[in-house]
Amino acid sequence: MIPKTLIRLLKLLRPSERATLVALWGMVIASAILELAGMGLVFVYIRAVSTDGGGRAFELFVSVVGQSSYVGFALVMGVLVVGFYLGKNVLHIVTDSLLMRFVFGLYEKYSALMFDTYLGADYQEHLRRGTVELRRNLTAESAATFNEFFVAALRAASDALIIVTISVLLFVVSWPLTVGAIILFGSSTVLYTVFARRRGARLDQERREHVFGMSRWLSQSMSGFKEIRLLRRKAFFLGRFGAELKQHSRASRKARTLEQLPRAINETLLAAGVMGAVTYFVLAGGGLAAALPVLALFGVASMRTISALSRLMGCWHSLRVHAGSVHKTCDEFERFHGRGAHLSARYDSIKKDGRYSSPANPIADIEVKCVGFAYDPTIRNSDASAEDRRPALVDVSLRVPSKSFVGFVGSSGSGKSTLVNLITGLLTPTSGSICVGGRDIRDFLPEWQSSLGVVQQAPYMASETIKANVAIGIAEEEVDESRVWWALERARLAQFVRGLPAGLRTNMREEAAAFSGGERQRVAIARALYADPRVLIFDEATSALDNETEKEVLDSVLEFAGEKTILSVAHRLSTMQRCDTVFVLHEGRLLASGRFLELLETCEPFKRMVELGQIGSSGPSSLKR
Repeated sequence: MIPKTLIRLLKLLRPSERATLVALWGMVIASAILELAGMGLVFVYIRAVSTDGGGRAFELFVSVVGQSSYVGFALVMGVLVVGFYLGKNVLHIVTDSLLMRFVFGLYEKYSALMFDTYLGADYQEHLRRGTVELRRNLTAESAATFNEFFVAALRAASDALIIVTISVLLFVVSWPLTVGAIILFGSSTVLYTVFARRRGARLDQERREHVFGMSRWLSQSMSGFKEIRLLRRKAFFLGRFGAELKQHSRASRKARTLEQLPRAINETLLAAGVMGAVTYFVLAGGGLAAALPVLALFGVASMRTISALSRLMGCWHSLRVHAGSVHKTCDEFERFHGRGAHLSARYDSIKKDGRYSSPANPIADIEVKCVGFAYDPTIRNSDASAEDRRPALVDVSLRVPSKSFVGFVGSSGSGKSTLVNLITGLLTPTSGSICVGGRDIRDFLPEWQSSLGVVQQAPYMASETIKANVAIGIAEEEVDESRVWWALERARLAQFVRGLPAGLRTNMREEAAAFSGGERQRVAIARALYADPRVLIFDEATSALDNETEKEVLDSVLEFAGEKTILSVAHRLSTMQRCDTVFVLHEGRLLASGRFLELLETCEPFKRMVELGQIGSSGPSSLKR
């Protein structure tokens, strides 16, 4: 039901905003009253100028002005009517502008708030839902809720009020014609609503599904561009995208046609109504001269009413079509912020600067205490097997000494990356805790995360300059360029950047061909170093580098040994051999820990991984002791 949907949306507003909406609605009522007065002026004007002697209006004019010029009377009356309509329409435009500012302000607040919410959501939320759905919620669904449904609701109420007030005036002037017009236009409106209701809702659902489908195939084809081109599978993706596009166009075409029906119907009925009114007065024997003021009033009123009625029918269609988006938007808001939360109140809470300072005390030992973790079963892309549903980690306990260099190894699905994500605070343990200096990281998570520098296996690169990618998320005027060069030097990339024509201002998207995979990885390493973090985490960060470059990067990283805590998930022997401690994980459990050579002697599974090449070699001498 539309009223229930609207009430649910209004509950997102706090009391002060509802009061603002009531005040704006007062302006709408004033505009409707002026609309009624304007119609009355037209009736008085036509009646005065068409009556012999001008009637009472002319007598009033003579008594006020002191002149008996009939032409002057007609001109003054005409100017007054036009001036009144001008003022009325100015008020209408101002009212509509204020309403749109109010509604679009809510849209901006909601989109900004949910964007902030998604960025701050649990990491599993991103694994569970994917970027396509989140993007649709932030753009299409929120826009449909506020810019379409809410606007349609306000305009429908405004047009309905105008239709009612005009109908009251027409009923007073000539109730038979008014009743006939109400029956004629009311029945057409009801029939259209019944016809369009389910069809419009179905077309909207089809459009939304096919927009999602187009986004999905577009995202997949762009992400797998290289493989698709080399395997020559372009036709497959083009066909799937084209099929979704065709169905979306078909549904959109039918929806637009459905939206145009009210205008055609109402114009036809208007012509029929005019003919019927003329016939009524002829049959009544009053003559057209006597009927002229009434016909003029009904003519002007019909133009205004038909316009309002057409919009009302279109708005009703829009309300039916976009009701699903309202429920999706409200569900999403309540999911993260709870029932009864007010949109603006939550929005105000995110306008403060979101930066956090590092803890005042030096980073102490990292302790993993009896940690267990299981992914949500709806998530497929995780360390948890979709077949056996076993936990990703089971009762893992370990200690990472402050300022040490430790490594995590294990076969695929052993829980290495999951453990790192738990240490960074992206995931929350199902059981147990992760502490730093005796404090659970959940007690000071923003400060803890601000002290980390993380490099992923496939790092994100923004379509920005090298400078912006290294100092990502920092306004250009606040970037310390000397610090950027320092980070590039440590990542062994400064010489390469100096050789580029635009240097730090080289756009990594426009000059994508100039960057190898290893060079992109080193940009990510420089990004991690830029803020001078206290803990460095490398999740397969050197996997894309050649042996010589990897050695250079590792040498630069080891410069921080003794200054920073360094955690590394790696498959290369050269990395593991340099660790103070290596932790071996297997099927979510901590199997053993120790130095590399110790583990070769004491841990048979680790030795087998080395022999089978599950820990890759970086050179022929890697196994030399």
